[in-house]
Amino acid sequence: MTSRRKFIELVALSTVAALAPAAAPDRARAATKRRVKAAPVTLPARVRTSAVEAEIARQQQSTAATLKTIRDFDLAPGSEAAFVFVAARAPRRRTPREAKRSAR
Repeated sequence: MTSRRKFIELVALSTVAALAPAAAPDRARAATKRRVKAAPVTLPARVRTSAVEAEIARQQQSTAATLKTIRDFDLAPGSEAAFVFVAARAPRRRTPREAKRSAR
């Protein structure tokens, strides 16, 4: 019984809240006019420390070495590709008429 009462109270309060701006359009208009846009927040630029710069340089060197190893690897002539991309056909969409027929 308590849950029903709470539900009815919630519905009533929601209805009142939904109708309140319609009942007082002048107040609603005045409230929206008073809203002022806040100035955009500007964050200070991040300063990279020497440790961060060193780590970035280390990772760039590691990536370059990995790419060099991959590019220098010789494949035998005529060897199979690692994979072949084949596009899958999209399923055909049913028209509303076909949907009605299958529902019967």
